[in-house]
Amino acid sequence: MLYSPKPAALRDRDLSKWIFGALIPLVYLVIELGFHYQLINMTAETVNDETLSGLEFWGRVISGFGLGLTIYRLSFAKFAKFANKLLPLALCLVGGIIVMWNVQRELTQYLIDSASTEDK
Repeated sequence: MLYSPKPAALRDRDLSKWIFGALIPLVYLVIELGFHYQLINMTAETVNDETLSGLEFWGRVISGFGLGLTIYRLSFAKFAKFANKLLPLALCLVGGIIVMWNVQRELTQYLIDSASTEDK
């Protein structure tokens, strides 16, 4: 039998810190950078209504995901007592996507309504 200097509970907590503290934000960062790469590579010839609709959808989802991660991170101390950290994370992500989706929709509608005729 091998001797382990750390109890199993501490090893699990270290793994949890890596997953929730580094791995999930890293995955988000890679997705965000990939999305920005797609935005930069768009040209006037490739833009159509379907492309813009897809970019709008994924932009809202990705920014909502980022908001959810921020909410989760800021309230992590409150969730530390939960044995299962995936449920609070999922709730924060879903809530962040819903909030960001509606905020961006309302902001876009406001900007369209307040724009001049020649800007439209």
